[in-house]
This record gives sequence, C-alpha cells and structure tokens, in this order.
Amino acid sequence: MATTPSVRRLARFSRTERTLHWVHASAFLVLLASGLCLHLPSLAELIGRRPLLKDIHVYTALAWLAALALVLLAGDRRRLLATAREIDSFDADDLAWLKRRRAAQAASMPVRRSTRSSPPHSPFSSPSPGSSSGTASATTPSGSKTP
Repeated sequence: MATTPSVRRLARFSRTERTLHWVHASAFLVLLASGLCLHLPSLAELIGRRPLLKDIHVYTALAWLAALALVLLAGDRRRLLATAREIDSFDADDLAWLKRRRAAQAASMPVRRSTRSSPPHSPFSSPSPGSSSGTASATTPSGSKTP
C-alpha cells in the first residue's frame, strides 16, 4: 500500500492579515444584508422589524470600526503597511496582463492567465490591477439616509 506524501502548508498571509480580512468580510456581509433590508421596501416588509435592523446596522458599523482599530493597534503593523504598499503597486506583471487583455479583446477571445510554471511573486496578484481600488470604493459608506 502506497503512502501519501506529507503536505507542508505554506502561510500565504499572516495572522494579522487573515484577521483583518475576516473583520472586513463579516462586517461587510452583515452591513450589506441589513442595508438592503432597510433600503428595499419589499425586503423591509418581509423582515418587519425595521428598528431592530437599524440597530443591527449601526452597531455593526461601530463594531467594525472598533475591530479595525484593535487589529491595527494589536496586530503586526509593519506587515499591514507592507501589504498596503504591495496592493497599491503596479508592476511589470500587471502591465503584461493589461497587454494580453487588450490583445484578446481586439481578437474577441477570452483572456487566459499566464501559463508560466512558477507561481506569481505576490499573493495579491489579481486578474485586475485596479480590483483593490474598486473594492475599496464600493465599500465606502454612501452617506445616504434611510427613513
């Protein structure tokens, strides 16, 4: 009977980065759900407890800010700063992706990822260089008032 080789796990992100990710993800989902229920009349009628939804929405936002502050104060700030710099960079890989995308669009072909054998140099290598900026702007509070 053959034995399976042991698998060694490689930490792609630090504990601080993972914590920051899950703080954002969980708060975003609760805020999205409660915000949709507050904004869309059909969902508001379905739930029927508007004051409770408002409280959930507001307190989740406050908890989100407190959790972010806690992660920034207690976490690995150097690693977070390096991550922020890396996300905000535009390098040769991004330029090559844009060139392939433009060529594929001109030929009306789907864009394929690179077939190189080595993994990308960054854990943040994404198909779109502007994806982090788009995500940040999409999650910025709109400031709209709900009745």
